Amino acid sequence: MREFGTSLVDELANLILKQNMKLITEKRLKIYLKYDGDTDMFEYNATEQEMFELYGEVWKQIESFIQDINLIKKGLVSKDYENRVNEKIYNLCDSVHTIELLYEIAYAK
Repeated sequence: MREFGTSLVDELANLILKQNMKLITEKRLKIYLKYDGDTDMFEYNATEQEMFELYGEVWKQIESFIQDINLIKKGLVSKDYENRVNEKIYNLCDSVHTIELLYEIAYAK
């Protein structure tokens, strides 16, 4: 059984991407940091607004970027993979400051 609202979340993420809106923002990263990347803590304590901002696909993408950045940092990926990750980060983050914050979060883990 799929989770309630999953298809709506996926549709929202696709709509955002189609409209060239940026999925990862400083505001969303700060919410992620507030809960220290802990999904349980987020699910039990987040406000309705925070849940709206940091819906499942955004959380998953932040986690994926953090994992990829750490693999790159450790030299465990090819240059081609690194370039693809960096391009995706550039395309999905709303500013250079957001990208810098994403890297800070990844390096702290």
